[in-house]
Amino acid sequence: MDATEELSTAAGGELVLGRYRLGQRLGAGGFGTVYAATDERLQRPVAVKVIPAAGGGDPTRVRREALAAGRLDHPGIVAIFDAGQDDRARYLVSELVRGLTLDELSAEGLLSDRDVLRIGLALCGALAHAHERGVVHRDVKPQNVIVPEAPRS
Repeated sequence: MDATEELSTAAGGELVLGRYRLGQRLGAGGFGTVYAATDERLQRPVAVKVIPAAGGGDPTRVRREALAAGRLDHPGIVAIFDAGQDDRARYLVSELVRGLTLDELSAEGLLSDRDVLRIGLALCGALAHAHERGVVHRDVKPQNVIVPEAPRS
């Protein structure tokens, strides 16, 4: 069963980990599906990556990803807030970044040379921060780089 098929019933306001209300599906990949959500305890928007337990997601990989990302604090890196699991899935909860991917911006012809330079410098800074802390992303590609509507810095 495809992970996206399995998760199609997970949306629609479902509460996961006792506090995160799932909303709109933002995207999916081989590792899981990401939803916009609300942290009902802190009343803030978050993103929740749902990795189905039956979908073959390696629990060790999920834990490693959460621990690695938790060591990072950089404006160019999505902050991880929480991680957990239940009988159906494993979850990674992060800040919700609104924007378009580098791939989307490029395909729409929305990037000037100056934009490409700015994004490249920000990406280099984020990767340098991660590498200084022993974290290697391993899947840096235009589809995984989000250019926020409102950058933190």
